[in-house]
This record gives sequence, structure tokens and C-alpha cells, in this order.
Amino acid sequence: MRAGVSCEKYCGCSNTRWASVGAFPVAVTSMCPNRVWCTCELPSRCATNACPCFKVDRECDPDACTSCGAHYHPSAGVDNAGAARRLDASVAGDVGKEQLWRPAQRPSPAAGGLLPRRHDVDVVQRGLRVRLVLGRSAAHGLGVFVSQAASRGDFVGEYVGELVTTATGHRRGVVYDAQHLSYLYAVSEAVIIDATHIGSRTKFINHSSLAPNVEPRLLSIGGDIRVAFFAARPLAVGEELFFDYGYELPPWKP
Repeated sequence: MRAGVSCEKYCGCSNTRWASVGAFPVAVTSMCPNRVWCTCELPSRCATNACPCFKVDRECDPDACTSCGAHYHPSAGVDNAGAARRLDASVAGDVGKEQLWRPAQRPSPAAGGLLPRRHDVDVVQRGLRVRLVLGRSAAHGLGVFVSQAASRGDFVGEYVGELVTTATGHRRGVVYDAQHLSYLYAVSEAVIIDATHIGSRTKFINHSSLAPNVEPRLLSIGGDIRVAFFAARPLAVGEELFFDYGYELPPWKP
């Protein structure tokens, strides 16, 4: 708090008690005032600075950001639809129609209804990403290609790996540079992600400072800083992904 860092759900500042609503126990939480949550209303993508979470590079918390729909499971079908309707007495039973809500029914394609757009306020946590494949790159070695079209702003993937200290990362970097490879990504002054031995296919995304088509973003999720890639423009099927590494590279050896 003294450093201006917001509290998280496990900070210990908030108190949780359980209350009985009909036949169901319900968690009633008094959240710490130093914790960030949004009050955005559906339909919402929480993708502007009007959202307090987006403004400080946080992904919406499903346990706190309940008005924007972050707490809905993807199978609920609640996306940009406004979306919850009160249960009638025949469905609610003994609980009562004023106490339970259910997501609006997803329109049926067979009935000519349009499927609602995916609600993407917590895509990294849910892993709702574009499908990626590996292939031979025209730029350098292996590359990453999209196997389905994507729109600008879509979540493409997360850079994952072993979390090491800055000192360890720098020591390993000397070895990697001698081998003409490096899968290090600095996420803070104290932590580096090393995807050399533990990682995903996103570590093969190649560098381009002239025409990057994905952009990385550091997001605070549950108190951890995670690296998420988003499409910088519409992506066509089969297109190779590039992002700007942020520094000049010597000529690569194919």
C-alpha cells in the first residue's frame, strides 16, 4: 500500500462471511478499499480507460468485477447481451424469484439468432486465445502462425516460462547469446521469464520493428504480472506473427 500497489483478494484486509439465502449459502465479502474492481455494465469489453481495471493494466477479477460479466463461465453465453434474467417461481422453487438470476439463453443458429460476441474481460485467465501453429519462418528459424482469423485486439497467446531473478536471467543470457538464441522476457526489474526449457509456442514469435502484427501487454492478474499478446490489426489465416522485441538485433543466422 505504501508503494501504491493495489491489494489483492488474499491481502487479508477484507472480511468474508457466509449468509444463507434460501437453500444456498452465499459469500458476502466486504472488499478492501485499496483493492481495484470495476463497476462496468454489460454489454462491456472493459477495453477503455473508463474501466479502472483496464486503466491500470489489470485483468478483471471474476470474484470482484461482477457487473461487467467477468464472473460468468464461458459456457453461460453471457456476452454483450445484457444478459441475466430473473428466474420465475416455477424454476426458482423454494428459493424465490427475487433471489436467483440466470444468464440469458444463447440464441440458436438454427432459429436464425446471432451468437453473442465473446465477452473478453478476462481472456488470459480463461485461455480464450487464437489457435496457433508452428512452421518454418521466412525471417528466422521456426515461426508462429495463426490457424484462424483474428480481429484487432483479440487475445493471441501468453508468454510463459520459468520465472527467474534478473541476475540469473543475465547469466543465462550470456550463454544463450553465444548459442544465437534467447527466450528471455523481462517482466519487471526483479523477474525474467525464461522460456528456453519450459514454455509454449509463443516463444517462437519472431522480431519485427517495422511491421509487428501483435503487441505484448503486461497485465496484473491475481497479483502476478503476466505477458499477453494481442492482435495489433486483423490477422488472416496462415499469417506469421511478429512483435517488436524493443532492441536492435545482430544479423540472425538461419
